[in-house]
Amino acid sequence: MNTHIELKEFLNICVDTCQGLYSIHEKGLIHRDIKPENIICIDKRYKITDFGSHQGGTVGDDFVGTILYMPPELLDQKSYSRRLDVWSLGVSLFETYFKIHPFFYF
Repeated sequence: MNTHIELKEFLNICVDTCQGLYSIHEKGLIHRDIKPENIICIDKRYKITDFGSHQGGTVGDDFVGTILYMPPELLDQKSYSRRLDVWSLGVSLFETYFKIHPFFYF
């Protein structure tokens, strides 16, 4: 049984979401809640949604987001930067392709 999505489709998701995240960061924003549920397809393009947790600037110290997609060091430091979004996107893409969370499976 193949549980993976098609490679071409996955690569489209990767390219579109990486470009989207780059655009978010170029505007000086941090999304803070990137997860598979916040990546949608519109007109065959993948978009990052749900900006209810975003913050302007490059660092922050309030705790928001979905814990399963946060980098481990954030749980100790309680501060974050744009790197938080990069980690969250990587975890999300892994889960999207393999249909399993990389750290919490049984």
